[in-house]
Amino acid sequence: MVRGFPVGSCILTPFDFSRGQQKFKFQVGNASQPNFHLLDGQQRATAIALGFLNPWAGMCEPVPTVLWVDLASPPKNLDSLFSFRVLTRSHPWGYQRNDPTRRIGSSEMRKALGAYQRVSPLLSGMRPAQLPLTHVWPWDAIAPIPVAMLIEAVRMDGRDIFSELKNAIEKLPFWQLIQGDEDITWPKHVRAALNGSDPLLRQRLELLCKGISEAVLESGGYGIPALVLPQTSRDNGSSYTAEIDPVETLFIRINTAGTKLEGEELLYSILKSAWPEAPQWIEKIHYQLMTPPRLVLLATRLVQASIGREQQGGMPPSPTVNGFRRIIHEEKFRDSMKDFLTKSERGASVIHTAKKLLEEKPHGLPPVLSAGIARDNPDVMLLLLRWIDLMNFRDPFVCLDLAERQRLVGMITAISWFAADSRQTTNILWNRLEDCPIDELPLFFSRDTFSSLLELDPSGQFRMLPIYPPDVLKEFILKQVSGPDLDESTGQLWTAWNWWERMVPTPLPTETATWYEAVCYPHWNRPEVRLEQPLDLAVKSQEAWRISLDRSLQRYFLLYAQRAMILKCFPDYDPSLPDQLEDTNRPWDYDHIHPNNYVAGRWHIPQIIKDWHNTIGNLRAWPFEANRADHDTSPLIKFTNVNDQETNYGLSSPEEKRRMSFVAEGQEWKFWQESTPRGNYDGKCLAVATPSRQSLIRAITSRFVMIYSEWYFALRINELMPN
Repeated sequence: MVRGFPVGSCILTPFDFSRGQQKFKFQVGNASQPNFHLLDGQQRATAIALGFLNPWAGMCEPVPTVLWVDLASPPKNLDSLFSFRVLTRSHPWGYQRNDPTRRIGSSEMRKALGAYQRVSPLLSGMRPAQLPLTHVWPWDAIAPIPVAMLIEAVRMDGRDIFSELKNAIEKLPFWQLIQGDEDITWPKHVRAALNGSDPLLRQRLELLCKGISEAVLESGGYGIPALVLPQTSRDNGSSYTAEIDPVETLFIRINTAGTKLEGEELLYSILKSAWPEAPQWIEKIHYQLMTPPRLVLLATRLVQASIGREQQGGMPPSPTVNGFRRIIHEEKFRDSMKDFLTKSERGASVIHTAKKLLEEKPHGLPPVLSAGIARDNPDVMLLLLRWIDLMNFRDPFVCLDLAERQRLVGMITAISWFAADSRQTTNILWNRLEDCPIDELPLFFSRDTFSSLLELDPSGQFRMLPIYPPDVLKEFILKQVSGPDLDESTGQLWTAWNWWERMVPTPLPTETATWYEAVCYPHWNRPEVRLEQPLDLAVKSQEAWRISLDRSLQRYFLLYAQRAMILKCFPDYDPSLPDQLEDTNRPWDYDHIHPNNYVAGRWHIPQIIKDWHNTIGNLRAWPFEANRADHDTSPLIKFTNVNDQETNYGLSSPEEKRRMSFVAEGQEWKFWQESTPRGNYDGKCLAVATPSRQSLIRAITSRFVMIYSEWYFALRINELMPN
């Protein structure tokens, strides 16, 4: 817009009170009586509004996002004339100047946090998510100024723009203290642009002011085309009368082209159109467990189940957009939906109970995992919600003892993370749940229920992968990877580039094969199940082992093992917020305990080390800015001190730091200490035969087994799998 480029158009229709109205994302206070509905162009409108959002203008609520612009010339790899920089609560330092889609490095985050706290002492001890965006700036910008201040200065008709801008910038809460900080150079560049002592920056500031003036002043030449549709009513005598709103039809057609809304977002929009008060109820009850659109989708399926719709052969499917448009205008469904979300408080009770069950301390999931199930495994979440709904206000915390609640969470996570065919698995459980007598509902999540999932389908494929116990995994690791026979003298594991085949050998080691034979064969080879092809049970065991091992290495298990750290360090993190769904907005990084710099890009590193080095056995979730800047820091040094940033998160000792990193004391910690030679790292200790290589593999594999064991025993998976 500053360059005069067109940004597209908006489509409006005259305001109709019966369709309701919603606040814009950055709306402050109550808007005046609206004149139009916005059908297309919301992203453009939101982006433009961000430029006018001035958090220094005495707003009573903290803003979630602030826009700055860098007066310096942008990097040569970018085709923009100016670099506009967005700061968010997740990343108050902004993103990279050279690539606005990428985060700045953890060492730069740490420097930024230190600088913010130096010039604003009230920020001392705050975590990044707590920083007010009024007290920070884009960290790697050269000459940044807030866009809202620039716009306000331009709009001061008849006054000196640069004087007005100078007065506004000097009122930044950190401006006085920042002048004396020699390590922060951007204020002097801004002053040079304002007083003209830097001709290039002054020229660019004048160009920017000219572009903004033409964009925001009524006398300017910039405009955004707005196509205004004629007044269209629901009851205009057309074939849509009282059934389908024609404006709704247009909205859906617009938003299924170009930048598409996801299906559930369209459902939410349709619900708001048919029931304008819906958002006020939905926002109250999603309880940081899921986004409002996902809640609408799951609530729709729950209501369909409760009124007897589409239950044949499994759970109600997710409605299509056209299907939802049809049923939302059916009186029975619409009234049931409203009742679920409002009158009876049934919806609030179901969602609240689900979150409370999933996140009960100390065994429960951290919010990132419970919200992850709602996001990635909606059928599993629907199953839990339906069970709670069928309990009909009977409190699971009264009906179930602690062990039974642990098993419930264990079964929900096991289905989410180990189902080979999620649709088949959840449909089997759904049908079983619908047939369950009321008095047996409390113990639905049991060994008997779970064991039924282990049967193969008629084609011989897994529905549910069998979940091996930690002692089977540990025995296998000791025998195949890190046992006492891991001897440098043989050299076999250290030179074989296909060593991973040892993880899925033919045949399986005797102990592993014996477990599959005892526990799984009775469920795979049931005489009443007619398989389409003869079954080779040994081959099936090997296939199950390979897939289950891969599932066991997923980061879900690491986050569960580190749940105490996530709850302690990130109590304000809400993974259900739309702007938190992207992985770049999580407040932690995945840090290599044994530094990646010791392995990446180096010659003669054994493949066994390369393959294990990036598994959860060598990773920990850790705050971005507390992550070490020195990539050569060994585990011995890393875990025997606590840095300033880690102190901000309440860590007080090396022992607590190891505990929060899920590094066990005793033998495992000894392996980590010995995984690199003492003293300075020379870059060769893993490329030659040294005891460090053996200790490293033992440290990583031991921690992997411990991470898996933490989930298995804390959630009583042993009480779900057959004896």
